Amino acid sequence: MAELPTQLIDFFHIFRYKRYMNVNKIFSRLSIRTKLIVAFLGIGLIPVLILGSINLLTNTQALKHRAITEVHATLTAKAERIRDALRHAEKDLRILSQSRSLKTFFEFYPENVMGKSNLNRMLYNTLRDFARENPLYHSIQLFDLTGKQITRVFRSQQTIQVEGPDSTSRAGEADFFWKVLDARQEALVVNRSMTSVAGKEKETQDLIYSTAIYDQGQRVKGVLAIHLWIRDLARLARSGDKTLGSTYLMDRNGTFLHRIDRNDVEPVRGGFPGTLKEETLHRILSGREGLITNEKNRIISYIPILAGIGGPANDWVLVIDLAEAVVLAPVRRFLFLFFIMVILLALIGTILGVTASNQFTGPILKLHKGAQRLAAGDLTYRIDVNSNDEIEELATQFNRMAERLQVSQEHMQRSNEELQAEVRKRTEQLLQAEKMAALGGLSAGIAHEIGNPLAGMKTNIQLLVEKFGSDSPHHKFLERILREINRLNRFLQTFSSFAKPAKAQIALCDIRKMIQDVVFFVQPEAAKQGVKILEEFDEDLPKVMIDLQRMQQVFLNLCLNALQAMPEGGKLTIRASGGEDPLKASGTAPEIIVDVSDSGTGIPAENLPKIFDPFFTTKAQGTGLGLSIVHQIVRENNGTIEAIQTDDPGTTFRIRLKTATQSVLS
Repeated sequence: MAELPTQLIDFFHIFRYKRYMNVNKIFSRLSIRTKLIVAFLGIGLIPVLILGSINLLTNTQALKHRAITEVHATLTAKAERIRDALRHAEKDLRILSQSRSLKTFFEFYPENVMGKSNLNRMLYNTLRDFARENPLYHSIQLFDLTGKQITRVFRSQQTIQVEGPDSTSRAGEADFFWKVLDARQEALVVNRSMTSVAGKEKETQDLIYSTAIYDQGQRVKGVLAIHLWIRDLARLARSGDKTLGSTYLMDRNGTFLHRIDRNDVEPVRGGFPGTLKEETLHRILSGREGLITNEKNRIISYIPILAGIGGPANDWVLVIDLAEAVVLAPVRRFLFLFFIMVILLALIGTILGVTASNQFTGPILKLHKGAQRLAAGDLTYRIDVNSNDEIEELATQFNRMAERLQVSQEHMQRSNEELQAEVRKRTEQLLQAEKMAALGGLSAGIAHEIGNPLAGMKTNIQLLVEKFGSDSPHHKFLERILREINRLNRFLQTFSSFAKPAKAQIALCDIRKMIQDVVFFVQPEAAKQGVKILEEFDEDLPKVMIDLQRMQQVFLNLCLNALQAMPEGGKLTIRASGGEDPLKASGTAPEIIVDVSDSGTGIPAENLPKIFDPFFTTKAQGTGLGLSIVHQIVRENNGTIEAIQTDDPGTTFRIRLKTATQSVLS
């Protein structure tokens, strides 16, 4: 638990940091134009919003405080008028109960019948005078000890009327009657009752002030009661003050007696209108004066009113319920005007922001567009900015950067193409090496399985030839068998070179002289077929490190293949040149390139990737091993061979061989 404050602080810092990061992330995604517009709007609106918010809060608090003060003052005045009326009723009841006319009446009533008329007249006049002086008194009644009405003075249509004894009107069962008889001398009893008005079903609530009448001997002679309508008391709370909210008169049970508004006093059925918290209702009915401001959107002020003796159950509560919407009506008008002003300022700020941003951000947007085009790969795009400031210098540097990038891209593209070609070539070489290795394993097995039986067959045939002699009729058949066995042996020797290639005898060699020797050998056959042989050599060709005899076999094989591709004559060109190294000084030759080209029918493009595969051939009598052996010999001499396509007809084989210096370095 001791770590809880630290954890809360850490959580607060993390929450604040996350909110800052979210706002920063959103703002960072806006364009420069939008940021400038937001800046102009912020400069114009933030002070107005701050001042307006302060003014709004200040006025709201001031209006609430003034409303609370006015509500409490108004409610106090209303309650005081009702209390004054109740105090006057209590005072009048005491004065009337001690009046001489009332005591004299009960001295002689009902025994002195002769003076009864005069006594009645004197009593009526006294009661009529009290009723006339206080319009709140609905009626004044006098009862004997049995509860029978002796007399009643009441108000009817703004006139005072007197009613004599009424045997049907008995108060013996009323609460106020027997409570007075049980009370001590000069005590007042206050009670409420429901009274029908003019025999109609409509009823109104009465407030009854009652007391016992005593003679000179302190004997109870009767009961005097003053009736007040609670509705008339409620009218006192309506008069003399401006209307603030709704005023309610309610009893301690929470039952509404009357609602007091500007025009009239209306009876209310049920409880407090609207939803109130239970604790709020208990505070209103607690019998203490108070003010409630924490109820949602309401200001409630309440004052208890003591109607008379009898305990807290007879208390009334006068309540004013004022809606905050009424109090804050000026605030709403201010908010409306403030909202209109903010909209106008926002429009003005937006127009100014757009105008200024066009001047400031035009060149920047051009730079932005140029960066986008550059990022999309358009390195030929250039920016034209004439602002005579730092942005123009930035645009110039941007254009220079684009030019350098364009040159670098072109160079990198060429390097990439060369690298891809080299990768393809190396991949083909690797595949060819794998094929040759597989062929070597196969040839070793075939040479072993076939060579031994052929050797035995050749020995036996030779023995038969010696045994039968040349005169034997079987001699020619045995000679033919020996020729076929020798042909098979030669094939196996060629084939077995894949299994156990002869170790290359690498030595320094003049490539020009070696090629001239091969040409001298094939020249007679070329002349027979009408093929012209051309030799093209660069001056000062460097020497190469190769196996002379095996490389002679390579060039001899290529020349013979070329002659076979030109049975009707043609041209055989052998070209040797030194390949320059772009990373070294001009004139250096890290390798020798030899092209052997014929003008024959050529090799179809789909067959080029397969021509060095073992047993692949397009000739009817070919074995498909010649070019495979050529490829293997060139690779053993640290060189490469490939068939290339040129614009000229025919086929060109290109051989690359390392020079003596490059061989030593590698």
